[in-house]
Amino acid sequence: MYFVNKAIKYTTKQKELAFGITALVGIGIHSFIDGIVYTMTFSVSTIVGVMTGTGLVVHEFAEGIITFTVLFKSGMDGRKAILFAFLTAALTTPIGAFIAYPFIHGVSDSLLGLALGAVGGVLIYLSASHLLPEAGLHEKKHSYAAFLLGVGLAIFTMLSGA
Repeated sequence: MYFVNKAIKYTTKQKELAFGITALVGIGIHSFIDGIVYTMTFSVSTIVGVMTGTGLVVHEFAEGIITFTVLFKSGMDGRKAILFAFLTAALTTPIGAFIAYPFIHGVSDSLLGLALGAVGGVLIYLSASHLLPEAGLHEKKHSYAAFLLGVGLAIFTMLSGA
């Protein structure tokens, strides 16, 4: 992702546009791998798939808003930003699922782990290099409380086995 960002900056000579396109590519990769993961959850059981799918809808909606915001902030026209955000956040997940479905039983745990690790790296790069510095510029009084609440919820979920 770092090199994608640098190549786009070099090609376009527009720092903001490079930021938007890099985020678009990263979210697209993330959503594609999400599709593979969700296909695997249905192979475990229908109930696990439905529960995960419910989370997917909420997750993809928020992801679409973030993608739109990043693209719009990078200087893209509002209508184009909506279109690209929809295509990236909403359609790459089902594409990943449809492509993965015929092969899902042949995917090893280690290959899935590598894919998830790569996606994690993409999201960490985007967060650390672009989103967190931007969020710091527009910090609100409730930012720390929301962050701590999210961390607390993650710890609770992890420890409770929910």
